Amino acid sequence: MMVLSDSVAVAWPQGETDLDQTVRAVQRARVGNQRVEVRIGVGPLSDGIPARVLSYAACAAEAIRSDVHAIVGQPHQIVIFSSGPKAGRTDVFSSLAGIGALAGALRLARVDIPIVLDVASAADELPQGLPLALPEPLATWVFHRAEIHGADLTNPYRYAYEHASPTMFGDLLASQTSAIRMTVGGATEAPFWAVRMLVRQTALARGYFVAPAAGVILKALKRPWYSATQLEPPLAMMQEPKLAITALDRAANPERGGNVGLCREARALRQFVNNPGLAGFLDAMHSVDTIARFVRASGFVVGPRLAELMGGNK
Repeated sequence: MMVLSDSVAVAWPQGETDLDQTVRAVQRARVGNQRVEVRIGVGPLSDGIPARVLSYAACAAEAIRSDVHAIVGQPHQIVIFSSGPKAGRTDVFSSLAGIGALAGALRLARVDIPIVLDVASAADELPQGLPLALPEPLATWVFHRAEIHGADLTNPYRYAYEHASPTMFGDLLASQTSAIRMTVGGATEAPFWAVRMLVRQTALARGYFVAPAAGVILKALKRPWYSATQLEPPLAMMQEPKLAITALDRAANPERGGNVGLCREARALRQFVNNPGLAGFLDAMHSVDTIARFVRASGFVVGPRLAELMGGNK
């Protein structure tokens, strides 16, 4: 992993063959001969939609415009997926609300690249026998993440392995013409990236294709926005932005019982105070039905699994 600054690192594949393939894809992308796809994962919401979805979107938008563009040029599309079904969450709200809110927040942050929304498949997608033993301390980290999120502890590593699956970050089972996958995510993406790279190495050794991939890891974003702390303001509080900003500042202040890892996003929330689209966005985030209408009206591409999950929601 190459550190660009105190807050950003670039992740590359491990292994000479994997790295060479990605480097060649990056070179093609820079001259317009390779499609570029940004992939952003959203875990199931722990509660309602927090105001920090806006902050995260602002940080991700900045990374796409600067870091991703510097590496591969202008992306052709952004794929935002919910990992909820992989974690056993099949309810509509936990998946649709997360990806719908993030997509809308990216639009508010002036990202105009086409956005595809979908949910991961609940099924095991990796080839039989492909998962491998993880080294310590990575295995401990993965087990702990599974434990705190209530995953199936009979196979606590499955969720981490499946990050490489076609319906999540799209590493495996890609054709030779696949777009380069650019992961954009916070600090927790770094250990998941390490798991993905081990899966990729095993897959390559067994003759499978892997898509070219690189990642922009936003190290300053310490906690996933969809796992809000108890002190954080809900998105609805942005009806009065000054109150929401004050609340998120407090949630990021360790001297008041807050989490210092939220500081970067607390600062980012300020840029939405006078955003002309904010009121309409907030109105759309009330329920499954209103979010579904917002997704359709906003022109986001709805993937097949999300379309099935949304069903009759109009």
